[in-house]
Amino acid sequence: MRTTIDKAGRVVIPAVIRARAGLTPGTEIEVSIEDGSVRLVRKVPGPKLVRVGKRLVARPTVPAAKLPRVDFSRLVAEERAQQRRFMGGVAEERIVGGRIYDAHIADIARRARADVVITDNVRHFTGLARYGIRVASAADFASEVSG
Repeated sequence: MRTTIDKAGRVVIPAVIRARAGLTPGTEIEVSIEDGSVRLVRKVPGPKLVRVGKRLVARPTVPAAKLPRVDFSRLVAEERAQQRRFMGGVAEERIVGGRIYDAHIADIARRARADVVITDNVRHFTGLARYGIRVASAADFASEVSG
């Protein structure tokens, strides 16, 4: 979803996202910059550890009425949809070998706007070239760095 910043520097968080994150008027949000992106985190008190028998159990410190409602079936459906999109992207990127580990590395490199991926499986990452990400073997990269 997209939103814009108004002249006063305010950003409207879409209602769907506010509802899903449990953001209500007065909710404290921590704002930070991470890797060139703005990150909003809902401030909530952490749980406290309580001994129950021989085990420590994390108990919320917020009353249950104030906790956001979570629709687990929707979360599972969204996760499955995201996995389908990811696998579709793997095929589109022509990442070969069926190696999901390599596919995750390629996805992370693309999202992080990496300059180079160093791997012994150069052929598994040929699709990254279209994003301007160079792929090099460890030996090639070491020889470049050493001059």
